Amino acid sequence: MAKTQAIEDAVRKYNFLKSKRDSYDAEYKDLVKYLSPSRGMFEGDNPGENKNDRYAKIIDPSATVSLRLFAAGLQGGLNSPARPWFKIQSSDPDKNKHRAFKEYFHAIEAQIYNALDKSNFYNQSHLAYYEQGAFGTAALSMEPDYRRIVRFSTMTVGEYWVDVGTDGVVDTLCRKLYMTAKNMVARWGRDRVTTAVRTAMDNKHYYTLFPVYHLIEPRENRDATRIDVLNMQHKSIYFELAGEDVLGESGFRERPVAVPRWDNVNHTAYGVGPGHEVLRQVKMLQEMQMTKLRAEHLSVDPPLVAPMTLKDKRINSLPGGRNYMDMDKAGQYGPLFNVNYDIQAAIEGINDVRSIIERCLYTDLFIMLEQKPDMTATEILERKEEKLFALGPAIERQTDEFLEAVIDFTYAALLDRRMIPPAPQELEGEELEIDYISSLAQAQKLAGLRSTQAYITVGIDLSAAVPEVLDKMDVDKIMDEVADITGIPPALNRSDEEVQEIRERRQQAIDEAKGEEQATMDVERMKVLSQADLGNGQNALTALQGAM
Repeated sequence: MAKTQAIEDAVRKYNFLKSKRDSYDAEYKDLVKYLSPSRGMFEGDNPGENKNDRYAKIIDPSATVSLRLFAAGLQGGLNSPARPWFKIQSSDPDKNKHRAFKEYFHAIEAQIYNALDKSNFYNQSHLAYYEQGAFGTAALSMEPDYRRIVRFSTMTVGEYWVDVGTDGVVDTLCRKLYMTAKNMVARWGRDRVTTAVRTAMDNKHYYTLFPVYHLIEPRENRDATRIDVLNMQHKSIYFELAGEDVLGESGFRERPVAVPRWDNVNHTAYGVGPGHEVLRQVKMLQEMQMTKLRAEHLSVDPPLVAPMTLKDKRINSLPGGRNYMDMDKAGQYGPLFNVNYDIQAAIEGINDVRSIIERCLYTDLFIMLEQKPDMTATEILERKEEKLFALGPAIERQTDEFLEAVIDFTYAALLDRRMIPPAPQELEGEELEIDYISSLAQAQKLAGLRSTQAYITVGIDLSAAVPEVLDKMDVDKIMDEVADITGIPPALNRSDEEVQEIRERRQQAIDEAKGEEQATMDVERMKVLSQADLGNGQNALTALQGAM
């Protein structure tokens, strides 16, 4: 049977993606050995095999511990499950001020938060941050789930290959996974699998593992008027390299993978992360620790030189041990050489290298976040402003390449199950936006608030000499801007209509108070006039009335 065009195209794409990653693999394997031994799955690795020597290269685990703090700190600062970290809003700022629209946005947020809480997103996002810290790139697959709405899976370095589109964003991914012969036949049928899988089933080797490749890429030449899975924007294909045809094909409306990169150059598909920056220091740290240990061993148990007369004698080298011999025949017995190793200097050097590693992995910032998860964005900015500026571009990448893809996919899954409330008529067809309100995202925004604070301070200082300068400030717009930056709940910042109503009531109360005060003053005047006797039975009030 001749191979179909679909399988030939899939294998050709796999070979292309594989060739693009080949130059990265040597460094990735070094990063696994020295920084993250628990991760990584490369060609030739057996997925069911426990590698007992994974940590053989690590004597000092400082970098590995810092990497765990890095991942925990990023999750706590960007998408903590304990606090809101995003909100939905309209692209039109004016519409975001209406209470009815705010309630609609809040209803969408509640459904997305609920779906993510039910899913395994938070533990998988922690792994995604860990992969970025170690290898510069992470890959998260997303699938609809009948019970949990959505399901996530973080891949590890070596088991996937990616490529970018014309916009520089990763839009193509091929993953290698392993499935049992039984599961493959159950999912795709006996006629679809290769001869090797069918033979395993015939011989009752049901649980033999076989490699299966999953390719996700933009679909070309689709019929946009049709809504079936074979005409959706993103194509999903499972295949075996030796297959005559693909195992199965489906599609997704939203891209089912998120591939965030810590940093990258131009349109390169793979990123670089803190792990790349500290790899040499991590290797150096292991060598320094090994040298220190050897020196300590030599100091405690040095090689000895002894006379030939003691060659066949048992020497007691224990503390307090006694050895008897004729000194005139024994000759000299003692260490072969003296080890003059400065242990304190070695420890200082080791600590210097550890400090470099911790700085590159932002350990002090993330320890602070882990110790105080309820810390406000203002507190974070005040304590670690220089670190936040360094993290700025990376945080933007997390929101653009990672969190936005997760929210979009979850929203689409909820929409398919009709769990998104119908939009108000004024918002139909409206493009919704995501605003990130996590502690780290807010701290980044607060850095921009400094200029607003400076503007207000200068205005207030000048107003002491020139009161008219306050006319230049639009206080309402300033407060709206501050509310957006700090991410306070919408209910705490009144709409323009509510503010206008409060001001009108206040002015009405002032006017009424002035009227009552004027009436009281008029009564007092009339009382005084009525008590002023002008003679002839007249007082000042009657005289005034007569004159009028």
